[in-house]
Amino acid sequence: MKKLLMITAALLAFAVPAQADQLPAIYLGQWCANADESYSAKTPEKECEATSLLTIKQDELAEHESGCRFRSIKKTKDLRPNSTKPTKADWTPVMEVLAHCDGAGFTSVVRMWLIYQKGALTIKNKTLREKPAG
Repeated sequence: MKKLLMITAALLAFAVPAQADQLPAIYLGQWCANADESYSAKTPEKECEATSLLTIKQDELAEHESGCRFRSIKKTKDLRPNSTKPTKADWTPVMEVLAHCDGAGFTSVVRMWLIYQKGALTIKNKTLREKPAG
């Protein structure tokens, strides 16, 4: 009986996925596209056109006519400063996200890095697989 419990516990440990990282709150919300391919936080004072609006939630990213559902989220060891003269608490980790994306007639699997630094969000990405939607 003791062996059966140990085997069951071991199987459950492998069957239950590890707790994924969550996006820090600073990444969540609505962002306006800038000319330099970065994003600024949307505020009541800073409006942006619907075609340049990006919305990030804990499990997805949505843009005009496209979106991505997050499959995994990991903190990297790369930290970026939130301000010009950051204190020890003013550093945000770069987040690595694996996502399934749809838009522009294609569906794809994308690895992206969300980078928040000194008030601006930058997203670098790499398409791993892509196929026509349908």
